Amino acid sequence: MAAPAPIPNLFEELYGDGNDFENDEFVEDAQLVLRGNNIELERGEITRAGFIKLNEMEADDNEGDTDDLWITLTGMGFNKSLLIDEACPFMLKVHTQDCYDPELRVITLENSKDKINAALCDFVISKGEACKVRGMKDLMLYQYVNDHRAIMVIDNKSKSRVKVELDCSKRRNLVSHTGSLVAAVTVPGQTSVVGHNILPLDDRAEFSVICEENILK
Repeated sequence: MAAPAPIPNLFEELYGDGNDFENDEFVEDAQLVLRGNNIELERGEITRAGFIKLNEMEADDNEGDTDDLWITLTGMGFNKSLLIDEACPFMLKVHTQDCYDPELRVITLENSKDKINAALCDFVISKGEACKVRGMKDLMLYQYVNDHRAIMVIDNKSKSRVKVELDCSKRRNLVSHTGSLVAAVTVPGQTSVVGHNILPLDDRAEFSVICEENILK
């Protein structure tokens, strides 16, 4: 009887076609069957219990070396105290009507970045407070602020590109998606751009935002 042909290891089978792996590690058919019997699948897809079991097996395979395990855990959003501070677990329920055999596909946010930014701008413009940027007839600053978030959107109605500085540094306990509370935002003509997406550093502390705008030459 011929020896079984090597096939990609279990991580490649579950998470991709193997093109992203840097090594040529393979397991034999018997090893894959053994692992498959230990991992719970439902309709050919890994379940939550199976996913947990898979990570337990990875921890056991490391023989006491935790470096690879920490790569997995930090990639899932855990810090060194095993608290999730870089991810937001959620449950998604989808209901369909008059739709036979629907299919959901998970994609990265980067693939839909422009659509997400456009939707966020539309929301802030429709729900936020508007004010004209000083000295600019066709430039509006919209601010949407609630108890837990503040979003600043600049709407440029002119045909010329404008560069605006948004300064939110007058208040503490703030963090912006730009990495700084003083951000220079370039807004092309007839375009809306998110200038700041601000969250509190500490949810238990006071949260208030003051934003000052200046036109940059």
